[in-house]
Amino acid sequence: MSSKASRENLTVRALVSSTEAEIIIGDRHANIHRVQEETGVYAGVSEAVRGVKDQILAVTGTVEGVVKAFSLVAYHLASLRVEPTDSSSESPLSPHPPTKLRILMPHRILPDVVGRDGKKIKAIQDSTGASLGVTGKMLLRSTECLVAVHGSPEAIGKAVEQIVMSVPKDSGFGKGTILFKPGTGDRERRARLSSEGRRRRGYLVTNAWCGPSSSPQPLSSEKTQTSAPPVLETRKMSIPEDMVGYVLGRNRSNLAWIRRTARAKINLASQPTQKKGDDAERVLKIVGTTLAVETAISLIAKRVERARRLRAGGWTGSRQGSQAREDEDEEQG
Repeated sequence: MSSKASRENLTVRALVSSTEAEIIIGDRHANIHRVQEETGVYAGVSEAVRGVKDQILAVTGTVEGVVKAFSLVAYHLASLRVEPTDSSSESPLSPHPPTKLRILMPHRILPDVVGRDGKKIKAIQDSTGASLGVTGKMLLRSTECLVAVHGSPEAIGKAVEQIVMSVPKDSGFGKGTILFKPGTGDRERRARLSSEGRRRRGYLVTNAWCGPSSSPQPLSSEKTQTSAPPVLETRKMSIPEDMVGYVLGRNRSNLAWIRRTARAKINLASQPTQKKGDDAERVLKIVGTTLAVETAISLIAKRVERARRLRAGGWTGSRQGSQAREDEDEEQG
């Protein structure tokens, strides 16, 4: 893996059950925090939706960080699958049992992973020891499909690396992808049935997401509004306290640019977390569609990573230049 490729940020998503999501997050978010601290990535799980059995795990960072993060996630899942046995027969060095992760992948890059006559995917299996199962059918209302990776945590991490590295750089792992949202079909069906029920009663509620001020509007034979509002999700991410200024920019210009570009609402906590010194963090709350949230996280992660590189090169201030200047510097770098 080239050093340049390993520094570039990308987002890899996985479909996890609600039970797996609880394990990945851990008690008081201990597991997800450990993953972030040990790998330098930003990892988050979408909020659980009532009646929907799956959630989305999204990991944003360098290739190296993402690979290590998925290995740790698989480790947590495998650890919970170990059946209790007689303590006298247990060995702390015994390997963890195999587990499975369902990686979400853009359908258009599937041929790059599978290869001609399946040769590429077979090579990945042979070199990593993991088993890969590909579902070519796109998931509902998306252009993503599933690649199931089954094996030990180490094998899963290696397989994820091979999958990511097999995608041509100009294709981009998530560029132009319609992201899958668990339960989309169920929510649309419920919204349609609810709309039909209101229509039968002689009125249609518009601007239903605007709060109590919304009032029933009489139906018009000429025009009715039946489309459901976009489904929003909320994600929280933490950034180092000493890099807050770099993310915000002068007069918060950089944060405003990220909001406009991602089309997401981003709020910064007024106070850092209870951690002290170099471990102090500030929490960002991001609200928007799945695509908007993923875009915002990627842009923020990119700025933090650039700040770390500048700091490693001797920069010690709280640089707050404009986003346009940052983009120019990125191109020159």
